Amino acid sequence: MSFHISEPAMRFWFRVYSPHRVLWKTYDLNKKKELLTEELRFRWNRSEISREYSNPKFEIIDLNFLNR
Repeated sequence: MSFHISEPAMRFWFRVYSPHRVLWKTYDLNKKKELLTEELRFRWNRSEISREYSNPKFEIIDLNFLNR
């Protein structure tokens, strides 16, 4: 099962929850993807649906968002 997150959701996460707002522009693309995946996996593991789908694949659909 793939769990897709669209750009508005990523923008919301970044502006509200991310502790990396100040340093974001200094991170390379791989570091940004790693941080987002880590955050999504943490939240997923706390959700009820994670009991049914324990190992989801997270995909970032719009990589342009990460370059901002």
